[in-house]
Amino acid sequence: MLLAAYHALRLTLARSGFYAGYIAAAIVAQAAIVLLWRAPEAIVIAQATILPVLSAIVYAFAYADTQAQETPDSQVWLRVLERSWAVIAIDYGLNAIIGAALGSPQSSANLFGALAGGLLLFLTALLLFADVSATVDDGDGTLLLIPRSILRSVAAALYPGNILGAIAIVSMELVLAMLEGLLSQALVAAHVAHALLWASVPLTTVATVPIGVYTTLLYLRYQNKKPSAT
Repeated sequence: MLLAAYHALRLTLARSGFYAGYIAAAIVAQAAIVLLWRAPEAIVIAQATILPVLSAIVYAFAYADTQAQETPDSQVWLRVLERSWAVIAIDYGLNAIIGAALGSPQSSANLFGALAGGLLLFLTALLLFADVSATVDDGDGTLLLIPRSILRSVAAALYPGNILGAIAIVSMELVLAMLEGLLSQALVAAHVAHALLWASVPLTTVATVPIGVYTTLLYLRYQNKKPSAT
């Protein structure tokens, strides 16, 4: 797990300029949707569409960077275009599960509520690699892409050593959610316009890249595709 984190840091820094450009573009796109739409659900729609596309870019290029033979950028972008719809669909489901898990202990302040929330978070860890699989794996038809990605995700999460990494990633996402809440409260108190937008979008978007690279490397451990030393 620590070795994968080290490789993820190296791969992220190696493409820091590339990723920074798409992080900025994703933040601008989400802000534009929220500021132009001016509807309560705008930020949810913005994040549910833009962030999965950024994730697909990260998965595809992180996967290409681990291969011994260089992959032309045109092929990587083709993969992103072909698979982004699946990442959007899978991420929507994962976010729904995380939302239910966060709400469960709050809505029922008893042991059952806490257990239900814990089980939902464990389910999230099992499904964490589904969008990576949907991006990098080949051989699945359109109808089978998501179901097989889910099956491979469960197998990857249960691969020795990976479940701890998956739980760590889910924990990081929960910490991010708490930080966003605290930052939003501070911005509201400071009377900053669109406090939720500025509390949530930049932080979540920046975190998408290193978390995405790390998730890809953990999945590739299960696939026995060892990252190259370069």
